[in-house]
Amino acid sequence: SADDGTSYAKLLDSDWVFAIEDAVADSWRQVNLFPCIYQTALFPGVNLMETITIQTPSEQWVIKNMHVDEEHTICSLNDRRLTTDELNDLSVEIMRLKYSGLSTGEEMGDEVMTISVAVSDDAHKDTCISFYRCNDSVYLVSVDGGADFTMDVRDVNSFLSYMRSFR
Repeated sequence: SADDGTSYAKLLDSDWVFAIEDAVADSWRQVNLFPCIYQTALFPGVNLMETITIQTPSEQWVIKNMHVDEEHTICSLNDRRLTTDELNDLSVEIMRLKYSGLSTGEEMGDEVMTISVAVSDDAHKDTCISFYRCNDSVYLVSVDGGADFTMDVRDVNSFLSYMRSFR
């Protein structure tokens, strides 16, 4: 903000600087943008992914896209071929991992789970999502290195219980 009642803003990937009236900039700073973002932690495009690795300190599950053909998605979980119903159910469980809020700088505790996604196409990037203890009700979620979001402990525990059902 400058003394003339103007704030200046720059987009991350642009060289342009924009002048914004302080009154407008102040109102933008008061807006809660969390409801505007996509809140699902992971939305894997199954055709693009090579592997999804879900790891806890004591367990690991590796989901592999077998790339059999363009029309059918066939995946394995720890080298066991998934049925279509199992793959659909697994996709739903992954989609249930939704952020509950934005991180406000809470202290990260022990890592609870990591989900790493490797993709098969150069236009997209691999992603690593890590879940850390924060308190009894919330985990901190780090997407590619930053503690960006929070997630309800019950959602993560439910997902891990589901994954453990694949014995």
